[in-house]
Amino acid sequence: MVVYFLKLFSFLLFFFLVGCETEKEKQSLNLALSADIRGFDPALATDVRTGKLISLVYDNLVSFGDSVEIIPGLAKEWSVSSDGKKYSFTIRSNAFFHDGSPITSKDVVFSFERIINPKTLSPQRWIFNNVDGVNEFLSGKTSNISGLLVKNDSLLIIKLIKPFSPFIQFLAMPSASIVNHRVVNTIATSPAGSGPWKLLNWHRDGKIKFSRNKNYWGKKPKESNLTFRILSEAMTRSA
Repeated sequence: MVVYFLKLFSFLLFFFLVGCETEKEKQSLNLALSADIRGFDPALATDVRTGKLISLVYDNLVSFGDSVEIIPGLAKEWSVSSDGKKYSFTIRSNAFFHDGSPITSKDVVFSFERIINPKTLSPQRWIFNNVDGVNEFLSGKTSNISGLLVKNDSLLIIKLIKPFSPFIQFLAMPSASIVNHRVVNTIATSPAGSGPWKLLNWHRDGKIKFSRNKNYWGKKPKESNLTFRILSEAMTRSA
């Protein structure tokens, strides 16, 4: 997903710094949220606040760099066919979920099919409307999506119905994060991701604490811990 420093900079645009830990824990960082997040399921992430925290614990195939620039994420490289309808992604071999499981093309397909599946009730299903085979999947004619092809563990093909250049930007959205199918049953309260931060604990309407993912494939956070305290508007006024 987004390079760590870009993520942290983005956070400072939305949240305010409320102080650091003790000298002994000076590697920790405290930030504040004006309200709690909805949860850690990318498929249900529709608000900015939730999307920002999703981006800390998950990765995407590609990420936003500066402005709308697209940079590599879990896909170390990709290509687009001359007709603009076929995307080929090469998945990194050194990317792992938080539980140590390797990330493969099958995980990407699982994540996308999960968003598209009506049972998930994802309001972000529209992201994949232009993928070949989605309509047949939704109507129950097929059990999988023909436009999502696993060639091998590291090669994924996505076929579109028609050329659509913004599609690559859609894949960088929080809802298009790649999830670990092994722990998806608890995804609402516990992330199933691979991002630079791992959830330590979440006290609803209290605080959310993360620890650094020491095995992250990309640029690792400098801080050892990151804590978001939930400070409601009412609390701020009474302070």
